[in-house]
Amino acid sequence: MISLVVLDASYIIILSIIAYMSRKLGTALRRPPVYLVIVFSVIVLICSSVLDILNTNNILNVSHSVTIVLRVVVSIMSLWSTYTYWNWLLGEFFKKK
Repeated sequence: MISLVVLDASYIIILSIIAYMSRKLGTALRRPPVYLVIVFSVIVLICSSVLDILNTNNILNVSHSVTIVLRVVVSIMSLWSTYTYWNWLLGEFFKKK
């Protein structure tokens, strides 16, 4: 349980950094604020972590699969929004020399 919370905390930090950089890039390129999806993902991930903590302490009885589904949804949402900002890096990486 503690390892899952530590994993969530590290994922929240990484997503926060990506959201900050995506906001700056989106402002410079005049793109719509899709980075807000990453911010929403961080909020959902925090809720999932809190649900796990409450479930472990027997304060709230929530199925473990609910928090796993929330984490999968967060991963998909953050992957999509990160790709919308940073897809040009893949083109640069695979560009023929």
